Amino acid sequence: MSLLSACSNNLLNAEPPKQALNGAEQEVRSYSLLHGVSTAEANKALFLEANRDSALDAIEKEFTGRISGIYVENSPTYKVVVRVKGYGHNEKRNIVVGNAISKGDLPIDIQYGAKETRDVAKEQLNKATKLANKYFSKVQTIGYDEKSGIIYVHVNGKQTTENQRKIEQFKAAWNNPNLPLEIHLVNWSVKPLVDTNSGALTFKR
Repeated sequence: MSLLSACSNNLLNAEPPKQALNGAEQEVRSYSLLHGVSTAEANKALFLEANRDSALDAIEKEFTGRISGIYVENSPTYKVVVRVKGYGHNEKRNIVVGNAISKGDLPIDIQYGAKETRDVAKEQLNKATKLANKYFSKVQTIGYDEKSGIIYVHVNGKQTTENQRKIEQFKAAWNNPNLPLEIHLVNWSVKPLVDTNSGALTFKR
């Protein structure tokens, strides 16, 4: 077989090149893999995420002074959860969001019963930081988890009797039943910082 014939056969039998995904398709695929949902659900979720701001602005205004946290659940379907301080009847809402071309229903779960608001929690981060630095020399991150309503502290260190004693002293000094505190001993290090938005939505205005 001549070299020309061999090359011709290879070209005939070769698979057609796969078309590269464009930016939007890659985003859908990445979301689908990250959250374990179908591409259809991923596409819907990304649409809702891109068009949710007006609905969330209305929620923020409606519950001014009572919001404990706002976060997203990505599976099995996309929805926003709003934790509210005080009593009330939990409710599920579907808010129409979108644009002139397309619209969709944004599921929002309103959950009452939180003990403290997000604003108060963030005001207490300075206190948590001072206490953390009093008991530990390798504090890594401090923040408020809007999903659980807990202030957390990550400290680089091992599980020792001495560190456990410091944790107990820290918690006793904190003594705030409305804002539970969790101290985690970790084996990683970052530049010390205060994370005021962990576990929460980051809104761009």
